[in-house]
Amino acid sequence: MSAQATGLALYSRTAEDAAAAVINRYSTSFALACRLLGPRPRPHVRNIYALVRVADEIVDGPAHDAGLS
Repeated sequence: MSAQATGLALYSRTAEDAAAAVINRYSTSFALACRLLGPRPRPHVRNIYALVRVADEIVDGPAHDAGLS
């Protein structure tokens, strides 16, 4: 990331980096399959999947481990 990135560019790059980290840690098969997509739709599909995956982990992961229903 450029040291001069600000505003929308900074936010977009940070969001894409976070999505990539979520996908790489939680779903290697999706990360591999996502590489089959073209370069234009790939980041959008990855970002949506990562958002849904984080929500799913909140419900099924830490919440479950904490004994919450």
